[in-house]
Amino acid sequence: MTQAFIIQLAACRKILLLQGPIGAFFQHLSAWLQQGGSLVYKINFQGGDEWDYPKHLGQTFAYTGKVSDFDAYFANFVQEHQIDAVVCHGDTRIYHKIAKTICQQQNISFWAFEEGYYRPFWVTLEKDGVNDFSSLPKDIAFFQAAAPNFPIKKYQKATDIKGGFFPIAKAAIVHYVAMQIRKKQYPNYQHHRETQLWYYIKSWIRALWRKKWYQYKEASIAEKIENGNIQSFFILPLQVATDSQIHTHSNFSSMQECLLEVMQSFAQHAPKHCQLIVKHHPMDRGFTSYRRVIDRFIAQNPDVFGRIIYVHDITLPTLMRKAIGMVTINSTSGMSAMLHKLPVKVIGRAHYDMQGLTDQQPLSTFWQNPVAPDMQAVYDFRLYHINYTQLAGSFYHKVKLPDNPYQKNHSGSLKQ
Repeated sequence: MTQAFIIQLAACRKILLLQGPIGAFFQHLSAWLQQGGSLVYKINFQGGDEWDYPKHLGQTFAYTGKVSDFDAYFANFVQEHQIDAVVCHGDTRIYHKIAKTICQQQNISFWAFEEGYYRPFWVTLEKDGVNDFSSLPKDIAFFQAAAPNFPIKKYQKATDIKGGFFPIAKAAIVHYVAMQIRKKQYPNYQHHRETQLWYYIKSWIRALWRKKWYQYKEASIAEKIENGNIQSFFILPLQVATDSQIHTHSNFSSMQECLLEVMQSFAQHAPKHCQLIVKHHPMDRGFTSYRRVIDRFIAQNPDVFGRIIYVHDITLPTLMRKAIGMVTINSTSGMSAMLHKLPVKVIGRAHYDMQGLTDQQPLSTFWQNPVAPDMQAVYDFRLYHINYTQLAGSFYHKVKLPDNPYQKNHSGSLKQ
């Protein structure tokens, strides 16, 4: 059965939605679930949640208490309403971690949405958690054994799915405005990142300016890479500084700490003819810069002068076509790198870090002899996720759902 995890969720009869992605996705998910006869409840934690999932939709509740009191509130809620499934976006948020613990205690299924493992044309849904919280085995034999039964036998990109910066920015602006307007109604809310709208507006303006500047500044570097004039280089794709993947699924306290450790290892162990290209995350363009950190390191380690290159707007596919390996904490770009036959070294904790996919040797020796993935294993792993955990679409445009098997004669496409 295609998209098996979403079909399993549809089989649940009383479903509680917690915080979703910004925008109306949870509204449309709720409608799809109700088409199959499920009774859907929603808890809002702040004004942005309430805007994205208004009270008039029914069975909507506002939690205005303290974080320290949420466990008792949640435990009572799921018992009173006989909830059999809880759904969230982002399983590392404080409220969601509390909810997951209680779900495990009360034998309630817990489902987490996240951005797609194979971006930008997919979103992820897994039971029990996503990324390194995934309950799927870290054994490539599991995915290879499932391969003969895949309904979808060949990967096809969802070409009609739109993406880009502006749909996200539009949804975020509305969400954060609503959060500020209704702040008094939710006085105890604890957000997982900065909440001031002006902070984001300034950062987005800075991001647009930097995008244009770096496209111009880095054009010659991109041309050299395409022409093969820069050879034998590794890629370090930086992750968003506030990414929970760093703080929850690694031993690093920050992206900067990771960057310094990787550069130090490169300086000590990489062959002298190799280079390291540090790729800034596009969604972090207006929020952070590591230029001073990198320049200071190079000044203190003159042997790497000219061998560490910091780029912003050269695309990862351009880099991956020519690179000899990638080092990552646990970015989904590691999964893309494997599809380019690149050796990948994970230095955090990732659900795809397993024998046959990623290089299992220490980082110090990875520089000397990077081991490429088993490409059949890579394809089997990807097709498993396409068949079971991935849904074609974008939270900020459209997510395509299969027909709900509990309701006939309706469209399976959720449009926003």
